[in-house]
Amino acid sequence: MLPARCTHHPLVRWSLTLLLLIAVPMTAAQAQVETECAGLDSSGGVGPWDYSDPANHRPSGDAPKGRAKLVENVHFKPAMRDLNTKKYSPARLSGEFRYTLGIFPNHYVALNSLSKLEKHYGGRPAEGYKESAPLKLLADCYFQRAMLFKPDDARVHVVHGIHLHDRGRFSEAIKAYETAESLGEASIMFAYNFGLVLADAKQYDRALEYAQRAYGGGYPLPGLARKLEAAGYRIAVPAPARAAPTPVAPDDADAQ
Repeated sequence: MLPARCTHHPLVRWSLTLLLLIAVPMTAAQAQVETECAGLDSSGGVGPWDYSDPANHRPSGDAPKGRAKLVENVHFKPAMRDLNTKKYSPARLSGEFRYTLGIFPNHYVALNSLSKLEKHYGGRPAEGYKESAPLKLLADCYFQRAMLFKPDDARVHVVHGIHLHDRGRFSEAIKAYETAESLGEASIMFAYNFGLVLADAKQYDRALEYAQRAYGGGYPLPGLARKLEAAGYRIAVPAPARAAPTPVAPDDADAQ
């Protein structure tokens, strides 16, 4: 049975051997991320498992509802996912998200929740560090581990793009979305979110292209259309509006 709390499970660093296998040249800052971010064998010997693998969502002998549900039913309940701080303390949420990601490094919904929680606390972990927090606790590290664990998981790159966009890191966000697209991501939610960051980066012609894909496919939120209209472009938004899929990109909460 999985432990009930996650804060007591030590995170293990990437080995030097694994770092030497990464062929892409790294800056000093990137090398620090690889060294300081905790490794994959990080939850008391449980996992790491691939969240995108259907086998981890199927019932098995030791997990009657599947491995994913075995973890989520304790450590990533809907109220946790939705950052219900009336029911769970911020530190508890942060710890549960990190435990979940220790077992499923590419759990893109948990990555999104951790990113939102960290943003709420000014870019720091919810535990309340007054000075700089350990790098291994930051959402950036969890995204790095997810992408090292499964580089071809397009959904991780999409959520990473949202994370970067939400922090004003437009160029990095665009690269994340381009990577996701190269891996086959083509949903209307993706097109909408990519269009938003392109508009914020003032790449309006490209933003219009993705807006046409999103709205042509029936995406309901008007935020991207409003950004384009403010820049002198017009595009029709489908009606009637309906609830949008999650996660939603930045600046969209007031567009619904």
